[in-house]
Amino acid sequence: MTPRALAAALILTLSASARAERVLIIADSHTVGPFGVTLDARLREKGNDTAMDAVCGASVNWWLGPKRQKLSICWSIHDFGEKNSPQTGAPPREPDAVVDLAARKVDVVVIALGSNPDGPSGADTAAAAEKLIALLPGNARCYWVGPPPMPQRLAAIQSVYKELPQALVRAARGGPSCSLIDSRTMIEPKDAAPNDHFYGAPAVAWGKAVADKISP
Repeated sequence: MTPRALAAALILTLSASARAERVLIIADSHTVGPFGVTLDARLREKGNDTAMDAVCGASVNWWLGPKRQKLSICWSIHDFGEKNSPQTGAPPREPDAVVDLAARKVDVVVIALGSNPDGPSGADTAAAAEKLIALLPGNARCYWVGPPPMPQRLAAIQSVYKELPQALVRAARGGPSCSLIDSRTMIEPKDAAPNDHFYGAPAVAWGKAVADKISP
């Protein structure tokens, strides 16, 4: 190969690798705030195009269908192609169910759910996770961000982590394979505010750590 041909091939390779990937973030209240803003910003710094739908109080099951309780406490949202930070506040509309969100063209799906229970045990949340993953595009890369160690719900959170790994293995048979990101290794119970949520520097560090786990 001539030097000119080699240079042209290198340029084509770099152009392909630099293509912006579309990353969809589906989440609950922990992503409404500094963790979510940091996660979104960090992913965009890496050259990705992001969309976010985070709803306070949302469980895994809540995202599965259109017939659901209205959650108007708070949310954080922005769509693909928007350059601004996620808009946080009361939702002007009900966010789409996952089956509709997943119908968008996406390369990567990041799911940050599991903090709000889908039943009395972690197995209930894990079962809901399997159903949700089955609705995602099969060719998308998937990352499941496990819930943070909320001090007032620590036992329930540990139960979710006990059940999730096998649930993700089972889900991969009918949907994309999801890598589990363990938030407990990135933020500590002592960092939580009295409302069991995380703010300030610990939440920012958590957002950066999660974004850096997501491959380009």
